[in-house]
Amino acid sequence: MNCTNCGAPLAEGAAFCPACGTRAEAKSAAPASSAPPQYPPQQYPPQYQQQYRPPREGATIAVKPLEMILKIGAMVIALYSLIYFIVGLIPAGYAYGVAIGSVGFVSAFFGLLEGAGIAAVLFALGQLIVTIDTKK
Repeated sequence: MNCTNCGAPLAEGAAFCPACGTRAEAKSAAPASSAPPQYPPQQYPPQYQQQYRPPREGATIAVKPLEMILKIGAMVIALYSLIYFIVGLIPAGYAYGVAIGSVGFVSAFFGLLEGAGIAAVLFALGQLIVTIDTKK
């Protein structure tokens, strides 16, 4: 085998030409194919591998949207009850042309507690649905 650059003879298996230093090209037995190289599949630790779960029989509603609806509803009710509490503490009168009246501290406080209770129940239902879905 000779160097493709200077024509000097190369030893069998030489990586570089001893005369000019050009990298020797190895002759391949098979012609180069246009197919991309095949690599072995990646092996991930078990905690990072996604396990396949077949769909349950009779499942008619997706869990994620229902969970999100319940949790967003809980946040909206909690925010509404907090605003009701704050506005309920403002003395009676008109502000910016809108009538706001004092409902009293006790009434505003119980409205806040009621809204917080409803919000907590909705949030707990969302969590319960997720827990039941992951157990199956």
